[in-house]
Amino acid sequence: MKKKILAIFVMAALAMSTVACTSSAGSNDSGIEKDENNDSKDDATQDSDKDEDSDDSNAGGDSASNGDATEVTGALQAFEAIWNSFGDDEKFPAMGGDFANAVDGMPGNCNLEEKDTIIYQFYVPEDMYESVDDMASLMHMMNANTYTGAVVHVADSQAFADAVKTNIQGTNWVCGFPDRLVVAELADGYVAYAFGAEDIMVSYAANIQKVFPSAKIVYDLSLTE
Repeated sequence: MKKKILAIFVMAALAMSTVACTSSAGSNDSGIEKDENNDSKDDATQDSDKDEDSDDSNAGGDSASNGDATEVTGALQAFEAIWNSFGDDEKFPAMGGDFANAVDGMPGNCNLEEKDTIIYQFYVPEDMYESVDDMASLMHMMNANTYTGAVVHVADSQAFADAVKTNIQGTNWVCGFPDRLVVAELADGYVAYAFGAEDIMVSYAANIQKVFPSAKIVYDLSLTE
């Protein structure tokens, strides 16, 4: 019970810090233009193609490259698989889920009835909120900008990937920028996305492709340039 209360308290503190550190998620007043004016999406697609070629030539590699992929059966299952693939030296103090479903040290399910939390804490575009029917999340316990991530199931994964990228990229960060944003299509309408510190995001992207070799990294962008 004490651990549950502590988890809820930490999630509340993180939510308050998220609101305090972002003046307007989704508005593009920061002057950052990284959509039509660059080739980030194309670069990510090309990198994905290179990875596929590399996998084909690496028949002696690990089980993931040999096609022994994890099947996506739910948002929480997918996020747990990614998180469990992090090495002990890559993991960080984290809290999953939301206020009612706070989980210490692991991803947790999100209550989709908590609209404000879904939109403002996890940057789900408001016009796509109704399309989300399954969601799990994980945040750094000390600083949401160091790592905030979610896996969602939506009707149109490509449209959601584009929209959440624009939403996060257009945020006016007040308490310092996260370094990087990664958005990936896993399978069957599941999208994984996260932003945070450079080293964590490198591990995050690598572990997505390790656990889900067929996943497509749609966006892998710097948020500081």
